[in-house]
Amino acid sequence: MFQPKYDFEWNMLGIYNYNYEGKLSKYFKYLESILDKSGDIFEAGVFRGSTLLSVALFLKEKGSNKKVYGYDSFKGFPPIENDNDNLDRFVDLLESKRITNEHFNKVQSSIRIRELIRNDNIDLHSISTSENFGDTSVKVLQKKIEFLGLDNIVLIDGNFDETMIPSNSYTPKILIGGIIDCDLYKSYKTTLQFVWPKLINGGLLYLDEYYSLKFPGGKIAVDEFLFENKNSGELIMNCKDSLGFERWMLKKTTN
Repeated sequence: MFQPKYDFEWNMLGIYNYNYEGKLSKYFKYLESILDKSGDIFEAGVFRGSTLLSVALFLKEKGSNKKVYGYDSFKGFPPIENDNDNLDRFVDLLESKRITNEHFNKVQSSIRIRELIRNDNIDLHSISTSENFGDTSVKVLQKKIEFLGLDNIVLIDGNFDETMIPSNSYTPKILIGGIIDCDLYKSYKTTLQFVWPKLINGGLLYLDEYYSLKFPGGKIAVDEFLFENKNSGELIMNCKDSLGFERWMLKKTTN
């Protein structure tokens, strides 16, 4: 097993370094506090494996035999779009007071700067510097896993509608926590519906897009899910970073 030691090793491998204070610090502290519980960990939206590899290394360092299940199509955004992912939905979120004026102004600034850099109008597929997240490779990720000697990762390659079904043999039975970083409304909805029954009471889900300047669909999906499943979960803002970004987690409060 190769354990990154120096900063340049973490950076060259493209792995989130949990040894420093960052957006996932409280999530890692939560994982450390609950390693004695039965259950595994999942990630929806793996991309190049930055956090997936990080969590797997962390588990090895702590001597845990838990597995990390990583779900991704490794093809970028699906071709069928949902209206809840359109950038103009940020206007609806503002008007319904589900985001602040400050949040909305940051969204508009982000759009203007992105249009300036691209010298073109932008949409769902171009608002991010990673565009539609198609620049990824499951083969490259598998090579990294082999290089690091990690045997605690289960990659599930395919569209969520096809892979996130209870009958699949690789489906985790119990989950203690996970990361949802899949950007889009339908992906969030599918993931929440799949994961929630498996998540232990008190389990935490890190929501990468609940506060976003690019993708409104994640927040819309989470809010709808909580409305449909009243009194079953609690939103927690785990930090506000130096750039003013809010980092949110969802805690399950009932079985």
